[in-house]
Amino acid sequence: GRLDVPRFTASMLGGTASVRLRMESANQHMHVDFDGKGLLLERWFHERGRKIPFEGGPMQIQAHLDSHGESMKQLAANMDGPVQIRMGRGTYASQRAEAAEQKIAASFSTEQAAGIRFECVGAMLPFHSGRAQGALLAGAASDLSRLVTSGEIDFRRQQFELHGRLKPRSGSSISAVIGDVKLFGPMAKPQVS
Repeated sequence: GRLDVPRFTASMLGGTASVRLRMESANQHMHVDFDGKGLLLERWFHERGRKIPFEGGPMQIQAHLDSHGESMKQLAANMDGPVQIRMGRGTYASQRAEAAEQKIAASFSTEQAAGIRFECVGAMLPFHSGRAQGALLAGAASDLSRLVTSGEIDFRRQQFELHGRLKPRSGSSISAVIGDVKLFGPMAKPQVS
């Protein structure tokens, strides 16, 4: 009634992942320690069949989670523990998204490739019963702007709501705060306002 998998390393999403896993059938409990390096967000979307035009995005992901449940959805809804995500350069290759960011930022020349070019993305998610909430949960910086968000991510309801203030990157010609941004809705179909 117990499975204890010692730490092992495997190739995954263009990088490597080190995993330790313990499962107990009597109480449907699971503990996992996960340490991933060089995992490509581009590959994550592609291998899940999602047509999201993202390029690159090497990630480091660390997670130390305890949970219980009969399915992956229940395990996500009951997880406790920290998840830390750090992503390097990646491009959301959408001309519409690029136009929106440039319009908001009243920005520069458009000689770069179409899309939003992320310098970095980071998240520190302290999950408790499938929910991570608080200030400064996740942030991102592009060539033009930066955004740090607060709010909540809720795997019980499969919903999230993050809000923050979009600001110009230091050294840009924009001196004022640009405006408030809200990311919200079902995880499978996020919305922005």
